[in-house]
Amino acid sequence: MHVPPFPRLATRAAIALAAACLPMMPGTASAAVARPMDLPELAAASDLVVRAVVQSSSPRRLPGGRFVTDHAVRIEETLAGQPGGDLAVVTTLGGEMDGEGQAVPGSPVLARDSEVVLFLRRPGPASPMARCSVVGLAQGAFRLDRTAGRARLVRRLDGLALPDPSIPSLPGDLDRLREALQALPLRGGTP
Repeated sequence: MHVPPFPRLATRAAIALAAACLPMMPGTASAAVARPMDLPELAAASDLVVRAVVQSSSPRRLPGGRFVTDHAVRIEETLAGQPGGDLAVVTTLGGEMDGEGQAVPGSPVLARDSEVVLFLRRPGPASPMARCSVVGLAQGAFRLDRTAGRARLVRRLDGLALPDPSIPSLPGDLDRLREALQALPLRGGTP
């Protein structure tokens, strides 16, 4: 008995279609892809660069079901830009509440009571400082490590895939960052 080739072709087509649709299925991403940003690029994309202490974190769910976390930070020092006050709310992607959540690879980790340097962007040109986001995902967030007697800048780029394997060199401590930022314009064109 001869079996026509149609069933085999239909099966192959179904497998090909399923494989093509697999990347569109919901699931957990393992990395966020971002273009590496050097210091001039971070500054040019920022409205404000601050040294701050994270006071609290509050996750919330957006209307579409995604999660974000609002971090209240106390600004200790403005390194560049105009803060508009000594408190700010920094919104990062991902969060967890009521046993549900969303982890976003490459999103900055802002732990309570940590001292950080943040490259921030306001949501619009006329918006107050009330809410802003970190530039370049985790690339624009640094934790300050003061254990070695100086304020060393530490970045966590976990979950951030940079297509270019070389990560741009940045100042290694707070004093060098202050000095370098004096010559760099921010998004609004002023240092």
